[in-house]
Amino acid sequence: MRPVDDIEKLVKKINAVPRAEMDERILNDMFEAQEKTKKTTSADSQPNIWRIIMKSKMTKLAAAAAIIVIVVLGVTFLDKAVKPAWAIEDTIKALEHIYSIKMSGTAIEENCEKEYGYVLWAKPDEDGTESGELRFEVPDQLIIVVVPSGITYTYQPQKNTVYVAQGKNFTINPWPDSKFFNQIKRFTENWQVSYGKDEKTEKQSIFVTCVHPYEAKSWWVQFDSETKLPVRLKQWMNNKFEGKPQFYAAEIEYNAELPAGILKFEIPQGAEVVKTPPKLPEYLNDPNVGLSTEGLTDEQACLTIIEDYWQAIIDGDWRNLAQLRPICNAENWELKFKRNESWPTEIIEIGQPYKEAGCNIGPVVPCTIKYSGGQIKNIKMIVKIRNTGESKTCVIAGTYGDTKDFER
Repeated sequence: MRPVDDIEKLVKKINAVPRAEMDERILNDMFEAQEKTKKTTSADSQPNIWRIIMKSKMTKLAAAAAIIVIVVLGVTFLDKAVKPAWAIEDTIKALEHIYSIKMSGTAIEENCEKEYGYVLWAKPDEDGTESGELRFEVPDQLIIVVVPSGITYTYQPQKNTVYVAQGKNFTINPWPDSKFFNQIKRFTENWQVSYGKDEKTEKQSIFVTCVHPYEAKSWWVQFDSETKLPVRLKQWMNNKFEGKPQFYAAEIEYNAELPAGILKFEIPQGAEVVKTPPKLPEYLNDPNVGLSTEGLTDEQACLTIIEDYWQAIIDGDWRNLAQLRPICNAENWELKFKRNESWPTEIIEIGQPYKEAGCNIGPVVPCTIKYSGGQIKNIKMIVKIRNTGESKTCVIAGTYGDTKDFER
C-alpha cells in the first residue's frame, strides 16, 4: 500500500471535527481574501478554506492533526478540584507571554500498523488570537507553510508539487496562551489528576485525564510541575482510553528557539505549482437543513431566517438553531453558548439585505443585537438562497467581516 493511502486511512480514523469558531473565522478570511484577490489575480488563484485545502489526500493529515491539537487543548485544561500542588491558574500564569510553539509526535492508525511522525512550529498573529506564521511537516511526505502575507504553501516532495492558496488554510485557533485558558469552561467529564515523574526525564509532573461529554474521545495530558506548562498529550477515538492513542504529541515546547528560515518557503526548482480554488462547506448545500421560503421573495426569505436564527438563540432552541445554521449540531450549539460569558438577549434591529462586494455566497443582512453583558453588537449575517427546481430554501452561511461592539 502506498504511504499516501495509509495516511488517508489514518485521517478517517482520526475523524477530527472543527470548532464553530474556526469555521466562522475561515469563512471571514476567505471573503476578505476573495476581495483582495479579485482585484489582483485571475479566478483560478482565488482563496480556499482549510477543510477543503486541496485534492491531495496527504494534506488531510495536516488539517486533521492541527484540529486535533486544538480540540485537545480546548477541552482538557479545566479548573477542577485538584490537590494544592497544582491548579489551572498556575498554567494560565505560565502562559502569559507565549511567542512561539513547537510540537512533535506521531499519528497512528487504529490498527496500529502504521505510524507517521510530524513536527510543527508556529508563531501567533498580531492580535495573539491564533497562529500567524506556521510550518507543519510529515518528513519526506508533506510540508505546509503559512507565510506572513497569509498565503499557504503545501508541498508534496514525492510528487514535487506545490499547492498555493490565498489565506491561512492551516491554523492553531485559538492561540494556546493565558487568554485562551482563561476562557475555557467546564465541559469534560471524569476529570482525574495524579502526580508522578516523567518516564524519560524523572522530573516531577502532573497527569490529567478526561473524556468529552458528547463525542467518543478521551485525553491524557502531562504538565511539568516546575513550569506548569503542558508537555505531552494523547488522544483516543473512544471514551475508555482503549488501545494506542490515535494522536500523540510527544513534545510540546513553548517559546522554543525556531530554526532560521523555518517559517519561510521557496518553491523548489522544477516543482509543479497548482493554485487552489475556493470551495464552500458541503453542509451549505444539504437539502435536509435550512428554511423553506416558498412564496417569499429573496428579501423576505433573508429577513425571515435571520429573525428566526436570533430568536432561536435567545430562546435556547438549539435544534431549530442547528437547522437554520448547520455549522454545529444542537448539542454543540448548546455547549457553545454555555461556555460564553455573554449571549444574545434581544433583537434591536434587522436591516435590509444587500449584496456585499467580495461575498459571492448570497445576500448580507446587518443586525443589531443586545447581549446579556450589556454590549450592543453590529453583526452582518450571510444568507445562502438555494433553488433546486423542486423547492426554494435558504440557510445561514455565517458572518461577514468583523463584529463591531459599541455602547449606546
